[in-house]
Amino acid sequence: AVRRERPLKICLEIGSLVDPAAPGFALGTVPLLTQWYTENLEKLVRSAPEQYWWVHRRWRGDPSDRQKVRLERRKQHAA
Repeated sequence: AVRRERPLKICLEIGSLVDPAAPGFALGTVPLLTQWYTENLEKLVRSAPEQYWWVHRRWRGDPSDRQKVRLERRKQHAA
């Protein structure tokens, strides 16, 4: 769901589909299906990161970059 410019206005998008009942289904294990799901979710998040609710830091960049941001925030709050 992509939020639009006004409250309660959203656009539902489907990034990709998978059908386990389809002939020749190639993602027949939990690890393969999980990897497929994670890769597709990552594509959606990277296409519009401002739409994603950052509950964790999975795709927020390099850990060293995050550390720099935290240090800068601490400096701002201390001032």
